[in-house]
Amino acid sequence: MTKEELLKYCRYYKGEEKCPFKEGDNRGFFWYAEKDYLKMAERGEDCPKSFEARVQRYLDTCPDKKNIYTDPTVSIHTKGMACFIEYMSAKWMPMSRNLIFDY
Repeated sequence: MTKEELLKYCRYYKGEEKCPFKEGDNRGFFWYAEKDYLKMAERGEDCPKSFEARVQRYLDTCPDKKNIYTDPTVSIHTKGMACFIEYMSAKWMPMSRNLIFDY
């Protein structure tokens, strides 16, 4: 999927050059993560596909959980971004593991 196609599934990044959120606002972290996710898609990296596949494996093993990954109203593309954001927050902000619940 191209950057332009994925852009419509972003919750915070809308193609802006600069982050519209103030420093320290969680939405800014989400904005940067979505932007990075789309950059990887633009470069042809498998990142979007691999995170969407992770979500699908989660759905196969935990279908009864109630969260963004199992919400039928959320597209697989947004779920893939959420999975990427959860991965990035665990890597760069391990003490903020619950940050994904704000997404």
